[in-house]
Amino acid sequence: MTSNDHALFDMSRARARAVLAPEEEAHPGLYELRYVRPQRVFDIDDDADGTVSAEHLGLTREEGMRLLRRIDDIRAAVVDALLGDSALTAAIARVPDPGGSIAVVGDSMSADRLGWAELLGGLLTSLRPELVLRSTARGGDTTLDALSRFHLAAAHRPAVVIQLIGANDARRHGFGLAVPMCSPDDTRRGLRGLRAMCGHLGARRVVFTPLAGDERGSVVNRHGASWLPSDIEAVSELVLEVDPEATNLHASAVRLPSEEFLLADGLHPTLAGQVWLLHRVVAALSDAWR
Repeated sequence: MTSNDHALFDMSRARARAVLAPEEEAHPGLYELRYVRPQRVFDIDDDADGTVSAEHLGLTREEGMRLLRRIDDIRAAVVDALLGDSALTAAIARVPDPGGSIAVVGDSMSADRLGWAELLGGLLTSLRPELVLRSTARGGDTTLDALSRFHLAAAHRPAVVIQLIGANDARRHGFGLAVPMCSPDDTRRGLRGLRAMCGHLGARRVVFTPLAGDERGSVVNRHGASWLPSDIEAVSELVLEVDPEATNLHASAVRLPSEEFLLADGLHPTLAGQVWLLHRVVAALSDAWR
């Protein structure tokens, strides 16, 4: 990781902490609500989305809606702050108009309500309204899940597909047994399938490896799931094998201070990590098809 990467994360951390203290970010309800996205599963409106999200997590509707409003406020504050970042806004200005929408295919790293995709969507609305970002990212998806749901992205005939997926291929399940979700061949098949489907659409692709996890993720959670850092690294290598031009986020993220880059689950980025990731995505987009 270069000194520029260090500086980028330091700046990202400052942006995040200006609007969200680490203690509040660790709130269990706020943490869970960031990744529960019923609208990515069911055809429901915003009000029902909030109700279903709260009920799914065992929260009252009032508490769930309060936390969702807080998430909206945090996201808006971060976007507002980022609009004052001249380097970032200049990079967004350099993104070529692809002549169509931009699709996001991914998992919880991209489905996060405080994640890079939501932040980028807000920035594009203000700075580049002609660039429409649509995300079908869903928490828990493997590459094969994304392949099975690709028709949702394809329905809008995107000109560009941003692909950031693979961490759940490394997910293991079971209390004591820890069975992998996907074999290496499963992951290769999913990645090659996504590449083929984008090619069939004639869409440009901007591909990223998964981020790095740490040892906290290897502890089996209440759902019986766990992630070994070495498994995530292996999936990242498979992404680079299938798509050598992919941006290797894992190689950079593994050198960041994980206690600040990742939440307590050792897997998902903090808000600071998501702001860092946003910058990396914008940098890749601005140079992707020049």
